[in-house]
Amino acid sequence: MRDIIDYQLVAYESLLYQAALRREDLLRNFYRIGLNACRRSSPWAFVVPAVQRDPGSARRLLETLAFGLVEIERAERDFTVAGRVYPAGSYLIRMAQPYSGFAKTLLERQRYPDLRLYPGGPPKRPYDVTAHTLPLLLGVEVGELAAPVSVPLARASEFRFALAGGGVAPGVLPASDIESWRAVNRIWQSGGRIWRDPETGDFYSAPPAGRKPAELPRPRIGVYRSYVPNMDEGWTRWVLEQFGFAYSSVRNPEVLAGGLRRGYDVLIFPDQPAAVIAGGYRPGAMPAEFTGGLDEKGAEELRRFAAEGGTLVFLNHSCQYAVERLGLDAKNVVSGVSSQQFYSPGSLLNVTLEASHPLAYGLPGQIAVWSEGSPAWEAPQGSPARAAARYPASGILASGWLLGEKYLSGAAALLDYPLGDGRVILFGFRPQYRGQSWQTFKLLFNALVLGRTVPKI
Repeated sequence: MRDIIDYQLVAYESLLYQAALRREDLLRNFYRIGLNACRRSSPWAFVVPAVQRDPGSARRLLETLAFGLVEIERAERDFTVAGRVYPAGSYLIRMAQPYSGFAKTLLERQRYPDLRLYPGGPPKRPYDVTAHTLPLLLGVEVGELAAPVSVPLARASEFRFALAGGGVAPGVLPASDIESWRAVNRIWQSGGRIWRDPETGDFYSAPPAGRKPAELPRPRIGVYRSYVPNMDEGWTRWVLEQFGFAYSSVRNPEVLAGGLRRGYDVLIFPDQPAAVIAGGYRPGAMPAEFTGGLDEKGAEELRRFAAEGGTLVFLNHSCQYAVERLGLDAKNVVSGVSSQQFYSPGSLLNVTLEASHPLAYGLPGQIAVWSEGSPAWEAPQGSPARAAARYPASGILASGWLLGEKYLSGAAALLDYPLGDGRVILFGFRPQYRGQSWQTFKLLFNALVLGRTVPKI
C-alpha cells in the first residue's frame, strides 16, 4: 500500500510540475481539442427516446454522459426521422460540442481491427478490452441522426432525466425496469412482502385483484470468497450492494463444514479459474489457514446443498469447476481451441433468450452479453440441462472483436441444470461485468430468486 501511494504522489507531483512549466501549451492544446470536437458533424446527433423498455438503465446512460460533461438537450415536441416518430421529451446529444468524442465513443459500436503479432500469427492482445458500447451494455435504445432535425431543444437539467417505461399499470414494479430490483429490496429490508407474476416477472407489494402472483421470499445469498484475491468477486459484491441485496461472504471453511442449506438459498461463484477454486494457495505459499481450496470435500457439500433445494450460480470461468466437480453433463465447445481459431478478448456478443424461462424475465428476446474468453456449452441429447440463452447461427459479434464465430454458432451461453431438488446455473459470460452491464444484471438477479423455496433442514 505504501508503494502504491508513493507512485501516485510521484505522478501527481510530475503532473503539477509539467502543468506549471508548460501552462500555455496545455491550455492552447486543450482549446484546440475542444475546437476540433465542435467541428464534428457526423453523425449530427444521437437520440435517446423518451419512452424506454428500461427507463432506469436509460437514466444511468444519460447520467454517465452528463458526468463526462457532455451537453444533453431535450426535444420540446415530437419529431420524425426516416419514418420514426420520436416523442417530446426525447434526449439529443449533438456532436458539435467539446466532449462529443467521449459521447461518440460510448454510444457507437466498436469494430476492432484484426491485429496479429505477425502475418498469419496469433492475435495481438489488446491493452484492455475491445468493446464499451453503453446502449448494448445497459439495454437502452439509442438512435443516430445523420442530419440536423428541425425541433426546438432545451438544455436538460443536469442529472434530472425523465423517462417513461410505457404501459405500466399503477402498483406494478415492472421486471423490465432495473430500478424495480432496488424497490423490491427496499420493501424486503423494511419487512414488507413481495409477490411476482409467474408469466411476466413483474413485482407487486400487495397481491393484485384478478391475478394470482406467487409470493417471493427474500433470498439468503452467499458469495464465495476465495483466499486467492479475485477482482470479479469484488465487483459481484459491489453490484449486489448497489441494488440493496443482503448477502454474506462464504469462505472455504464454511463450505467444508457443510450444512450450507441452513444459512443460504443461493451461492454465487464469481469468475475464477476452476483450479483456483479447487486448490487455492498451495501449502507453504501462505499461512496454513489460508491455503487449499474446496477440493472434493467442498464439491460434495455443494452437491448436497443443491440436492436440498439450493441454487448454485457460477459465472464465466468458474463454470468449469461446476462441470468438473459436480458432474454436470455439459461440454465447453471452445475448450482447448487456440487463440488463432477462437478469440473474444472482451467483446459484446449477441444471444437469443428463451422467452419462457424465468431467467429471462424483464428482457427482450435478443440481447448482448459480455464475453471475455468465455465458455459456451453443448449438452448431449437427453441431458436435463435447459439453455436459457443461445448464440445465433451467425451475426454473433455485436461490438468489439471476435475470431471463430463458427465455434459459438448455436451453442448455449446460459444453462439451467437441475441437481437434486435444486439447480446449477452456468453463466457463460460475466453478467455483472465491472458493474457496467446493467441489462444482464437482470439475468443474475433472476437467478438469485429462481426456484426460491423453504429450505429442507
